[in-house]
Amino acid sequence: MIELDAAAEILRTLWGDSGEIVRLPGDVDENFRVTLSDGRRSILKVVEAGADRPKVDLQAAALAHLGERFPKGSTPRVIPLSDGAATGEWNGRTVWRLEWLEGPLLAEAAPLTGGPRSGDTHRLFADLGRALAELDHAPDGFEHPAVDRTHRWDPAKADWVGDALAAGELDGLLADDRRELLHRTMAGWGERVAPVLPDLPRAVLHADANEYNVVVDHLDHPGRVVAIFDFGDLLRTARVCEPAIAAAYCAGRSRDPVSAVCAVFAGYHGISPLSEAELAVAFDLVRARLAISVTISASRKGERPDDPYVMISEDRAWRVLESLDAEHPRMLTARVRHACGFEPVPGAGEVVAWLDAHRSEMHPVLPSIAGRDRHLGGVSIPLDLSIGSPMLGADPAHLETEPLGLLIEGEVADADAEVGIGRWNEPRPIYLGDLFAEGDHPTDRHRTIHIGVDLFVPAGTPIHAPLDGVVESIGDNGPGKDYGPVVLLRHAPEGCPTFWSLWGHLDPEILDRLSVGDRVAAGELLALTGGPPENGDWPPHPHVQLVTDPFDHGHDFAGVAHPSERGFWCALCPNPAALLGLADRETACELPTSKELLDRRGRTMGANLSLSYAEPIEAVRGWRQFLYDAEGRAWLDLYNNVPHVGHSDPHVARAIAEQSALFAANTRYLHARRQDYLERLLALFPDELDTAFLLPSASEANELALRLARAATGRRDLIVQEGAYHGHTTTLIDISPYKAHGPGGGGTPEWVHEVAIPDPYRGAHGRVHGVDPEEAGELFAADVATV
Repeated sequence: MIELDAAAEILRTLWGDSGEIVRLPGDVDENFRVTLSDGRRSILKVVEAGADRPKVDLQAAALAHLGERFPKGSTPRVIPLSDGAATGEWNGRTVWRLEWLEGPLLAEAAPLTGGPRSGDTHRLFADLGRALAELDHAPDGFEHPAVDRTHRWDPAKADWVGDALAAGELDGLLADDRRELLHRTMAGWGERVAPVLPDLPRAVLHADANEYNVVVDHLDHPGRVVAIFDFGDLLRTARVCEPAIAAAYCAGRSRDPVSAVCAVFAGYHGISPLSEAELAVAFDLVRARLAISVTISASRKGERPDDPYVMISEDRAWRVLESLDAEHPRMLTARVRHACGFEPVPGAGEVVAWLDAHRSEMHPVLPSIAGRDRHLGGVSIPLDLSIGSPMLGADPAHLETEPLGLLIEGEVADADAEVGIGRWNEPRPIYLGDLFAEGDHPTDRHRTIHIGVDLFVPAGTPIHAPLDGVVESIGDNGPGKDYGPVVLLRHAPEGCPTFWSLWGHLDPEILDRLSVGDRVAAGELLALTGGPPENGDWPPHPHVQLVTDPFDHGHDFAGVAHPSERGFWCALCPNPAALLGLADRETACELPTSKELLDRRGRTMGANLSLSYAEPIEAVRGWRQFLYDAEGRAWLDLYNNVPHVGHSDPHVARAIAEQSALFAANTRYLHARRQDYLERLLALFPDELDTAFLLPSASEANELALRLARAATGRRDLIVQEGAYHGHTTTLIDISPYKAHGPGGGGTPEWVHEVAIPDPYRGAHGRVHGVDPEEAGELFAADVATV
């Protein structure tokens, strides 16, 4: 090991510099941060004893090549020795020096929790993908004898991990369950992955974009990647390995590893388009890189048990491996394909086109209602079951089985229809229960997007197959808001790729009548509509879902998706309207996007009306202390300044509705109920507060308070706190420094006197200035007295 004194001597002898030297963590080489007297920083690198000099020369040559193509600070520049050479030697070890790149690391910008908003973190991961794609284009034309080296960290050469497992080299280093996980990770590598890699595009890659080798512009979300360093793993290999390596590390920084991986690949693909063949092995390479990491870590723990660098990402790598192991391989490939703009499942578009072309030929699903010569278009009505549905209201009690069923029956009857259609691609509050949640708290993520079509009809209504199919899976998923009795049919019509249809919430009689492998002909009785609680405890309806690949999940295939994965699931499970002989518009939920709402708002509302948050919330529902956005995410409302008694308080809402429906007028008329209310209200206050004024807004209340104070005192001047906001009328703007000193404001008039907010910590008399908190109040009061 090179001591700090020896590092100082190297710096002085070979570069003629001196400064503060601090050891940095490293895997193989020894690294030191050097700070000169003028504040400039650099990294002194002492290469591992016995390492090949050409590997260092490769890095220096590559950095020189990149320096001609990227702005200063994007990649580190080599600091030449006193004699002008890029590298030197010290006691038989190669030494060299690089500029220090200022700025926070990706590891700091993407904390292990995934950040306050995981979407921001994943956008940062996508930017890393873009930066790497640009970096990989820069070495075009670059050649060096060492660039075609073999490196055991290269995921394209991960077959050595399988060899080590087969040889028993990890038997004493890893627990049985972890060795089994590695076996599953590498299963099929030699037959399925390795043979295709030589035919994939190759490039000179950085090949180690871990979160400690990437600099971002700031720690605020979403942030942007501004620099990449540490080119020690530079080599030429399959191009797709670059995003796979970065994604392996980013996945460890997210609570949703699959989405993190897809974000990196999508960013890379946007700059350097990846082929379908490359995406077919994307997750294999991610898992291979993780397998390499944990295998090397296990080997080194015995050699260097006290080195924290060996363990720096091992726990996260195992967690991601376990997470990816739980997903179906085809599902992972479908996710990354969709992220890069391809169909999740090859041929899905052909399925949709075939169904559209044969829409009118489908046998009626509910012939007893529609009649054998027609479909449901004339007897059905689309229902609004969305988060902001006026029909459902805000009270969660309305979402329970019985009241929900009554609401739906009433809506269908009022429309003089026979079938209520629950729409595809609809975010629903009925999925805010535990079965669809990722945690125990209302603000935890929920799957709320319905990816099928519901046909609300009475229990016992016969359901007929719209076209020929074979039972692939059948079972009872039980109550608790699951499918109840459910069947998955496989369809393979001539001229169309195979696809599936899923039918849920059925009557249990189907479980005794049909079995796996049974054929169901078009028009044949498929099932009866189930009723609660046997049908999963829902109002009676069959759930109909089109599936382009069930990924071997059978009848356990999901029917509800998370909003962040909405596009993927709607592409994987397209609108099944054609199966039902209906038009897409009759079954699809089409809610405006945030961008559309922003554009419409900009055309109709003043720009002075600000929106909260960089990504404004579309709040459509409120209940007690929570706001719900259009996709069903709950927000704890500590900010909104209107519903002081909480959102949608049932007692208050009912009283307002009843009174508004009966009579609404000003105070020029007598009204006993008004007097009852005022007397009850005033009884809560001290006796001297015996008169109430009723006003429709806080601004009007403050205007009246100001008028009363002036009438009582005969004075005009007013003392207000800095930053105060009292309302939006002309007079109240004058006494609101927050507005008067803001954009478009003219400042407060001479009769308004501002005093400091009595902040006992940071204020003029706060704790940070050494003031005793018990004295702070008196000091602030004294300031006010001098105004």
